[in-house]
Amino acid sequence: YANAKTSEEAERPVTEVIGKTMHELLPGTVADAYLAQARAVIATNVGAVRENTQGATWYRSSIQPVRDASGKATMALMSATDITELKHAQQELLELNRTLEARIRERTAEVQDLYNNAPAGYHSLDGNGIVIRVNQTERNWLGYANEEMVGHPIVAFFTPASSMTFQSIFP
Repeated sequence: YANAKTSEEAERPVTEVIGKTMHELLPGTVADAYLAQARAVIATNVGAVRENTQGATWYRSSIQPVRDASGKATMALMSATDITELKHAQQELLELNRTLEARIRERTAEVQDLYNNAPAGYHSLDGNGIVIRVNQTERNWLGYANEEMVGHPIVAFFTPASSMTFQSIFP
């Protein structure tokens, strides 16, 4: 059996497609691959789906077992769908994603640079008041290295009075 689309792709009338081998209809290596998969589907009784190219055209091919009354695969049914437009859309999305990720990295670097080199001191705390980030300006003012502040409670850098005030309002 061959449908009109198969006839169109083969550039022959359906009557000239039916009864032909894969090697008579497809390029040698493509026919070899499909034939090997069809044989595997019949031998294992398990269908297969794959994507491949033929020139500039992408196809999603499905080869499914055709079973006899006892459930044994005796033939394989093959269908192929032109997914070229889908593949082009996927490539465009991948490129847009790469572009977006690059822009995010640039903006993140800019924000990080602004945070680190701002004329004001900045620090970021977790929910328990532990320093998770501190900018260079604040470290310069206080005279600490990054490792001396990050991971420590912010109150360790306060006066006792400031520590009490912080602990009462931070929660």
